[in-house]
Amino acid sequence: MDFRVKELEVFNDSMLTIFQTLGQWKTKDAKLVPYHEYLEKLTENFEDISFTYTPRMTIQFADALATLASMVSITKENLIEPSRLR
Repeated sequence: MDFRVKELEVFNDSMLTIFQTLGQWKTKDAKLVPYHEYLEKLTENFEDISFTYTPRMTIQFADALATLASMVSITKENLIEPSRLR
């Protein structure tokens, strides 16, 4: 939202989540209701949001990278600067 993005394309491997977000299905789990309400508030910031179902098999690599990234603590001491190739 800091970048003032107005159109958003969301890729998700859960049809349940997509249909709940679109309001076509109701979120029944009481623990998830606050997240769904927050998501509804966030969507008001966009002019257009589209959802694309992506089977889990096609996002395994991205899933693994996200898991790995969540396990690493980045600090100034261990920050790796990009190198330039000539």
